[in-house]
Amino acid sequence: MKIRVPRLFSRATIAAVLGLGVALSSAVAAHADTAYVTYGTQAYWITAGYDGLNVAVSNGSIYPGAPLIQWYNDGAAEQKWYFDQVSVNGNAIGYLIRNENSHLCIDTDGSPGDGLFQAVCTTADPGQLFTGGFSSASRYRDSGSGWWMDISGFSYGAGATVDRKSVV
Repeated sequence: MKIRVPRLFSRATIAAVLGLGVALSSAVAAHADTAYVTYGTQAYWITAGYDGLNVAVSNGSIYPGAPLIQWYNDGAAEQKWYFDQVSVNGNAIGYLIRNENSHLCIDTDGSPGDGLFQAVCTTADPGQLFTGGFSSASRYRDSGSGWWMDISGFSYGAGATVDRKSVV
């Protein structure tokens, strides 16, 4: 998966993103004594490098449990993701990946082969904590299982399930 920075934003979108970033940046720990979240203020696309389709929330849903799929880049908010850095005792340990449209995070039920979905963000769920970097060759691994974000069956089709696999 690679990340692409959105090319064009309307003034209203920029104002909304900046306003959200200011509001969220003052929030602190899910576990007040050790885990802290620094909220991302720039939304990114997560794109499968082999077919150029984006990770999206199915049907633009804003509800927990909605599945993640790959879809054509239409610039919509259900395809844009914030990377909220999680730190424990001052050490960065990974990211919650939060959807711009729903403000819910990518999650997994922990079962191999099951699709990823969105859920209420929490640092207490290791299936929501991802490691990876910001580059065209970025890959994201969930800390709960150590498995990698992937497109089911290496599909080139829009609507294919986003899932996890053990090897990239």
